[in-house]
Amino acid sequence: MELQNNGSEPHAGDALSSELPPILAGASLLNVSITQPDTLGDSIFNSIRDAILVLNRDGTIERVNPATVSQTGYAEHELVGSPVSILSGGRKYFAKIFDRALARDILAHRIETHCVRKDGTRFAVSLSAARVFDPLTGSDRIVCVARDIAKRKRLEAESRAISRIIHGVTTTANLEEFLKLVHSSIKRIVYAENFFVALIDPETDMLTMQFWVDKYDPMPAPLKIGRSLSAYVFRRGESMLLSSDDVRKLIEAGEVESVGTDSPIWLGVPLVTLSGPIGVLVVQDYENSDTYSKRDMELLTSVADQIAIAIERKRNEEALRQSNERFQLVTRATSDAVWDWNLETDAIWWNEGFGKLFGYLPEEVGATVDAWQERLHPEDEDRVTEDIHRHIADGKTNWASEYRFRRRDGSYAHVIDRGYVVYNEEGRPVRMLGSMMDVTDRKLLEDQLTHQALHDPLTKIANRALFRDRVDHALKRLSRNSISLAVLFLDLDNFKSINDTMGHAAGDRLLVAVAERLQDCLRSTDTAARLGGDEFAILIESVHRMDEAVMIAERILEVFKQPFDIGGKEIYVGTSIGIATASDEETNAEAMLRNADLAMYLAKSDGKGRYVIFEPKMHEALVERVELEADLRRGIEENEFIIHYQPIFDLGSSRVTGMEALVRWQHPRLGLVPPMKFIPLAEETGLIVPLGEWVIVEACKQIQKWRLEFPAMEDLSVTVNISIRQFHQRDLVHTVRRALGESGLRPASLILEITESFMMEDAETIIEKLEQLKALGVRLAIDDFGTGYSSLSYLQRFPVDILKIDKSFIDKLGVGSEGNAVAKAIIMMGDSLNLRTIAEGIEHDHQITELKGLGCEAGQGYHFARPLPTDAIQEFLKAESESYE
Repeated sequence: MELQNNGSEPHAGDALSSELPPILAGASLLNVSITQPDTLGDSIFNSIRDAILVLNRDGTIERVNPATVSQTGYAEHELVGSPVSILSGGRKYFAKIFDRALARDILAHRIETHCVRKDGTRFAVSLSAARVFDPLTGSDRIVCVARDIAKRKRLEAESRAISRIIHGVTTTANLEEFLKLVHSSIKRIVYAENFFVALIDPETDMLTMQFWVDKYDPMPAPLKIGRSLSAYVFRRGESMLLSSDDVRKLIEAGEVESVGTDSPIWLGVPLVTLSGPIGVLVVQDYENSDTYSKRDMELLTSVADQIAIAIERKRNEEALRQSNERFQLVTRATSDAVWDWNLETDAIWWNEGFGKLFGYLPEEVGATVDAWQERLHPEDEDRVTEDIHRHIADGKTNWASEYRFRRRDGSYAHVIDRGYVVYNEEGRPVRMLGSMMDVTDRKLLEDQLTHQALHDPLTKIANRALFRDRVDHALKRLSRNSISLAVLFLDLDNFKSINDTMGHAAGDRLLVAVAERLQDCLRSTDTAARLGGDEFAILIESVHRMDEAVMIAERILEVFKQPFDIGGKEIYVGTSIGIATASDEETNAEAMLRNADLAMYLAKSDGKGRYVIFEPKMHEALVERVELEADLRRGIEENEFIIHYQPIFDLGSSRVTGMEALVRWQHPRLGLVPPMKFIPLAEETGLIVPLGEWVIVEACKQIQKWRLEFPAMEDLSVTVNISIRQFHQRDLVHTVRRALGESGLRPASLILEITESFMMEDAETIIEKLEQLKALGVRLAIDDFGTGYSSLSYLQRFPVDILKIDKSFIDKLGVGSEGNAVAKAIIMMGDSLNLRTIAEGIEHDHQITELKGLGCEAGQGYHFARPLPTDAIQEFLKAESESYE
């Protein structure tokens, strides 16, 4: 029994106990044993028509009454000793019930659920339970009382179905929608996967399927009533429940003929109203022969009466609706200006609606067609009069036109005029009737919608669609006298930060102010547009020289130097501008916007607050960049990258202490691509992440291999650069841990190198990630140290081990005092923090001398060795290793 408690849980002693048979409800009080009842109790127990089960605390059935056997189909001996789950499909349904019943004497209000019979079928029951103490055994029992409510449920479902159908008469829009509701309602009480409603037209004797759902047969077209099963039911005027044998006998008797796919069982009921039969409702099953019962036939018969009445009503409603629509059309016509033109005399009659529409007094209306014609707008008069006369001359019937018509106050109304030409028996046009409808408001609304569709709703200037249209039209007007046009593409600098800090409302006000300031910079013939976000564009027409567009761009940059007053606050926002020009019709608006956008991007990349003029080579550079990006993705997938290693030396002993791993791209077509050409692109596109991960793993494996191959180099370390984008990846720590584990490299032999600019970002986040890396045992180095703005106190917070002095300071060693002073300061800072210092870019002997004098411990550079491929470093290490022996 699948229990779903639909009520709130009562307190002990609630009314539920009164629903139990008195002998059971009071068992604990009467000291009557429910397992061995007395004669009177036994009689009562066996005579109760509800199913009663006595269960022990473990849910095992100890006793049942005859009603339980009758309702479930089980024999008494099959139930006694079995778990109660035999009737419910699972012990879990009773777990909470038993707990509550045992703890509080009473379960809850009656709950409605389902019980499973021996044959697997389910039936609805109303269930209650209570704890009863058995004095003979000295233990508690649970008494469950289940009442079969299947019939009640069926009646409720039938009642709801009939109620939905009756209610659907007033809630559905048309007959089709109503019959869909009928189908869904009937499906709730009988099997109706194959269902149709056929209506009869007594005048034509045609049977038409108004609604059809069938697994095998398509809906038939309207057909004569004939001798189908539906026609048989219709003629007999009574419901029929027919098996396949019944149908075969009817066919043999000539009463019906086989139509459609045969089914084991077929149920049809006539649809009858007070005025007589109107059709048939049918359900059938193609698989089973016992799907429907006499009860189903009776039910559908009662429902069919309601359906027939509803269909009749729906038909009347639809007829009334059509009549109302016709009436509304006439009413609409009479509320407008209705006219009747005598084509033989040219006299014209107007209804009262004419004066109401256009403000004319009855005596001012006029009775000839000339009075109508002279009120046409001068720009429309010839077109409209020629059109109507040509229409009549061609023998056409229906005419319609839209034009402007003068009101009494001199203003013009937009009207739609429709007419119908009447021809006599000889085919000569004699009359034309029609009506004029004032559509001025609709026309104004259309104009407003058109304006809204072509203008930015925030700034009220042109949007992208209108801007492109104007550029295309301007391009088509270009002449061959060297006159050109220009498009300026503008993007606000740092708008996002303003939007984020001050809020979107302030950002919107700023965009409005920007649009106003841009328009102040333009000529009346130019067009400003907002393309979206903080992007704007300007169309400058009739450009004779390039400096005209440049002058406007400079004017814009100049006025943007003045602050914007937003909510009483002065806000400074700059802009970057791209300029594209055109002088022939081969260019289109999209191309000009793209070129100006590209030039703007370069202006922003070059430092913002400036303009750049588009040149074809920029597009070529863009294409090259796109191609390079595609090659970069392919190169990573196809392992086209290699690592070069540059040795790092101890300046005191001149021994090799480590290697810096530097990635190189061996392009199959371009050869060895310089890092500066692909590393920035990899950073921008995010490809630096998989590429950097590969470098870490590969470098660890290679260094470990060399450490094992050359015992004299057992302390050899490897330095790997970590980019900002790679550093912020969540799985960086996991990648490093995996690289160390797979290679067997000692963690302290891996040095991860970050740039000093890292310190300028979110310090707390950077420190947290560095601490996680340090926990692995690796060492950390700061590259290009001295080029940033790090202070001693700031540096103290970072868990680094090594400072690498930038090459720019090494180049200045021995040249005046500045180079030595900076290098000395960095080395002293390292000493104070117990950090090792490594000089980068050493190229001359005197630099080594100076560095050793300053206390620098290690260095690298072309003076020692250039970055070399793996094979060359292999030979280098071999030679170095032999020299140590």
